[in-house]
Amino acid sequence: MMKSLIVGICCLAMLSPAVSVAAGKTKVILFAGQSNCRGKGDFSKLTKDELKLLEKAGKQVTFALFENGEKTIAPLHPFKASANDTKKYGPEWFFGPELFMGMEFSQQWPDEKFLFIKHAVGGSSLHGAWNIDWSADIVKGTPDEKRPRLYYTWSSYVQEVLATLDPDSYEIVGMIWVQGESDNPGLKSGPKEAYSFNYKDNLVKLIRKAREDVQAPDMPFFCLQIGSLPMKEATQEAGNAFVLRHDGKKGEGKYIYPMYPQSHYNYEGMKKIGSNFAELYIEERGSLIE
Repeated sequence: MMKSLIVGICCLAMLSPAVSVAAGKTKVILFAGQSNCRGKGDFSKLTKDELKLLEKAGKQVTFALFENGEKTIAPLHPFKASANDTKKYGPEWFFGPELFMGMEFSQQWPDEKFLFIKHAVGGSSLHGAWNIDWSADIVKGTPDEKRPRLYYTWSSYVQEVLATLDPDSYEIVGMIWVQGESDNPGLKSGPKEAYSFNYKDNLVKLIRKAREDVQAPDMPFFCLQIGSLPMKEATQEAGNAFVLRHDGKKGEGKYIYPMYPQSHYNYEGMKKIGSNFAELYIEERGSLIE
């Protein structure tokens, strides 16, 4: 069943120009960040029941993805891992937080239509590549020096997808931000200390700029807590923004997100992140959809 589902969704992805968002008021959720927003959840571990839920969710959730230079629009689906990632982590197909978030939304709102739009780049920092005030001086000598101005790449992609829709056919109801590992200093000294010191102001600027660019001044914003970064302070200042709790990667608990030995959230970790984002959204801003 899993193989046939993968083949089916991949065929739909390749036919993306012919895929259109269903008529009516489609609810749009935006996704951005670094590698854990891209996601490395092992798609092969989904259970038969979860695959059935995904098949149902795919009839409600359209997923626009800009990944490794390729743009696809198709029913909610995983994405093909690179050869290097398959060699390092094992899975041939990955999923990010959108998969289980979409599955939960489908169960919560079985009569609604959704559009998820995502662009995320591994290893990218808010201090550098995602900085609204990006400059060559800021990224000089950092890994972000070789990356584009990611916020503007992301914003352009969002506008590109939205431009294919009737402006009266959709409403933007939220943004998911999973990023921060490249700005979190941990216990080490070095340039990341400056990254984390500026993180609050940079995140507030990004939230406000995103709301301005999509013309949704009250767009709810949700982010995953990463390390000791001041996510809570930033969301409080930005307003209408919420932080998903993160209690670590080892042990048991609702907010424990397991990882592969090498790094990055595995099937269980990414599943819980997506499901918990959905629950947080439903609790805080579910009235926007109901």
